[in-house]
Amino acid sequence: MVMRFKDMPEEARQGGSQDVNPEAIMHARLLIGEGVLMASDGCPQDDSGGASHKGFSLSLNPSDAEQGRKLFDNLAQGGQVTMPYQATFWAKGFGMLTDKFGVNWMINVE
Repeated sequence: MVMRFKDMPEEARQGGSQDVNPEAIMHARLLIGEGVLMASDGCPQDDSGGASHKGFSLSLNPSDAEQGRKLFDNLAQGGQVTMPYQATFWAKGFGMLTDKFGVNWMINVE
């Protein structure tokens, strides 16, 4: 499910910020396996005018290394890899990256 700020009913806009990008995502619900990830573009702005996603990483724990590699590669497109996806002493597959939107991710296959 994706709801953009432009989809908000007029009566709900009263008193809201007028400088919000109407294309920005107000609410999103993503199903990942049996898990649910909720998201929004409503985060604070950094000094460059973009969204700030500092101080946290989202973590995905797929069931096998092949699925982990696929998730990692998809999230890495247009982003920056901080630790390549690989086997480690604690995991069959682990990697860290920042996606093209500036969100930090960790993929861990136990």
